[in-house]
Amino acid sequence: MVRTILFITAFWIMMLLSMLFLLPIPFLYLFACVAKRRAYVLTITRAWARILVYSCGIDIEVRGLEHLPEADNLCFVSNHQSYLDIPVIMASVPKIIGFVAKKELRYVPFLSSWMKQIGCIFLDRKNPKQALRLFDLGAEDIRSGHAKLIFPEGTRNKGSGMGPVRAGAMKLPFKAEALIVPITIDGTRRLLEAEGKVRSGKVHLTIHPPMPSKGLGREEQKRLTEEIVGQIASALPQ
Repeated sequence: MVRTILFITAFWIMMLLSMLFLLPIPFLYLFACVAKRRAYVLTITRAWARILVYSCGIDIEVRGLEHLPEADNLCFVSNHQSYLDIPVIMASVPKIIGFVAKKELRYVPFLSSWMKQIGCIFLDRKNPKQALRLFDLGAEDIRSGHAKLIFPEGTRNKGSGMGPVRAGAMKLPFKAEALIVPITIDGTRRLLEAEGKVRSGKVHLTIHPPMPSKGLGREEQKRLTEEIVGQIASALPQ
């Protein structure tokens, strides 16, 4: 319970403090190059994620950083074990990564401001037409060099393995013809979801070799999805 309170407290303290770091961003848009703006946002968001994770006694072991490509058109695809997954990925992967989030998060003070800075997509699952428009914009964003993260299971998986892929979950990377980077997270469910409170412990994050998706037909996309799921599952306990 103490670590849970510490996690929630650290989260909101960091959110409040982070508002101070939002102040220079308009000036960076006016006077700095794109690379400097992105470096600034990456530095702040990674620091926030690392402080949040490590303040709760969570140790991250990262494997496969050598597989992280220099290419710009990236889409990370990961299994989803708990709410800790996103800060763990942000703390571990040295890139700005926007993710697909439920639309309600757009209205959360402070948090939504940073989510917009990293290029998150706020999705209304009950509005298919809006989802299609957002995926068009998200695909263009990926092609412009703004990486995205998706959880194809669609929700947090309560089991130990990789859950089934939700229909249409891979639409974004395929539409963008992105270079897809599979990620496996192992341990966050045990540290949060299993008992409903935050525990200290180790999380394993594995970055797998990237997989190109350019120019694929529907059957090829289906086979690639199966390969991606297999890669992610290969680093989970059997």
